[in-house]
Amino acid sequence: LKDADLFVLGCLANAVVVPDAYDSPRERKTRIAVASDLAFCLSYQSNISLLSYFGAEIIPFSPLADSRLPDNIGGVYFPGLVTATYLEELAEKSTIANQLKKFSEDGGVVYLEGSSLVLCSQQFNTAEDSNMRAGWGLLPIEAKVTESFVPECGDVRLMAYSILGELEQSLKFYAEYDYSYQLKTPLKNELKVEGSQSDSKLRGYSFNSSSFATNGYLNFVANPEVAEAIVENSSVVFSL
Repeated sequence: LKDADLFVLGCLANAVVVPDAYDSPRERKTRIAVASDLAFCLSYQSNISLLSYFGAEIIPFSPLADSRLPDNIGGVYFPGLVTATYLEELAEKSTIANQLKKFSEDGGVVYLEGSSLVLCSQQFNTAEDSNMRAGWGLLPIEAKVTESFVPECGDVRLMAYSILGELEQSLKFYAEYDYSYQLKTPLKNELKVEGSQSDSKLRGYSFNSSSFATNGYLNFVANPEVAEAIVENSSVVFSL
């Protein structure tokens, strides 16, 4: 693991836990597949707990080992990716990439966070190899992985209605910024730092009506209604 990955793991490991008020889960409404293996290990685990509490049956799968998405799901959650070790190997997984694109195009809920955006770009390069290579093609961006990273954390606010919920929801945000990107088409920033009037950094956006990507990590504990919104939107796609 590189320094950025270790820094993220340390921050996420110390994240606030789900409150006792959420000990009694809701009735199961839908199934949400969560990428969970050595590659996709950067996330707030409390986010998964809250999705489960609000009625999602969590279906772990391994993009490294599995050849396809799980069946009968309403949503897919891709945590942050350990890019230095697994990015190029995962880029070769064309079958699961094509399934994910079709799932998204058909209205399936997709939530991407952190460096999984690099994998899901149109194309990317790495700090070791400047040649561009094809990503999974979900996002209208070209990504360039760097050797340095700039951490950022604070409060952000949703600036548009999305699968995360209503306008003006407030969330905790952490990002590592170990890559840069260029937009292939214009995107509207939907996560704005609290109290800032001139903030223009692109931290999160809907790349279609049923999907959301953030280049950081959102802590749902700060606003559990976001986890509930993801579950409700996923249940429209597939319900139990």
